[in-house]
Amino acid sequence: MLKDQILSIINEELIAVIRSGSMSAKGRFWIRDESKLWVNDSNVLLTEVTAKDLYTVSFAQTDQLKDNLTQLAVSIMTHNPLIIILLLNSSHYSKTVSITGDTVKPYVDDIAQIIGIDIKNYPVSQRGKILKLFKSRSAVAIQNEGILCSGLTPGDAAAAAIIAEKAALIHVQGSYLGKVHYIGRIESALMRFIYRRKYSKQAVITGR
Repeated sequence: MLKDQILSIINEELIAVIRSGSMSAKGRFWIRDESKLWVNDSNVLLTEVTAKDLYTVSFAQTDQLKDNLTQLAVSIMTHNPLIIILLLNSSHYSKTVSITGDTVKPYVDDIAQIIGIDIKNYPVSQRGKILKLFKSRSAVAIQNEGILCSGLTPGDAAAAAIIAEKAALIHVQGSYLGKVHYIGRIESALMRFIYRRKYSKQAVITGR
């Protein structure tokens, strides 16, 4: 994969999400490329990224990395071979939820379907727990960082980032209005199962 291809992913999948307000331009990404990951410079806004702001890290480098989030991303993708991309959504509500430490529930159908039974909240140091969560969910809140979203494609991850911010918005604003109702654990697990099964069949048909 070339840098131009990574820039195309940013322009075609992420910029529109950023402009909609569902993802912050200060967000980060990690894209699988065989035995390495492409990573963006965290000091450069995603809307301003150029080829010189992209770099790669090897899966074999995990313990040598000083960047805890990239170290976590390498571990997640090592343990979940189907995940192609991770996005850190540090938009307003996603960041707020990560700071409060709250668990976000599936308040509407698309949260349960696209993300899973909830968005749990852990510090980056709790790597083992986070790795397990990505087996059944497409998003986990990383304390004080934002919500980390995964996808089998860049479009999947972008959709998860949009829904994660929506879930966080409902959670935060709902807390001012009183108790917010959410979909039960069993029902949301069933919705997630059906969605993933249907999606898998569609992926086979379309060749994704």
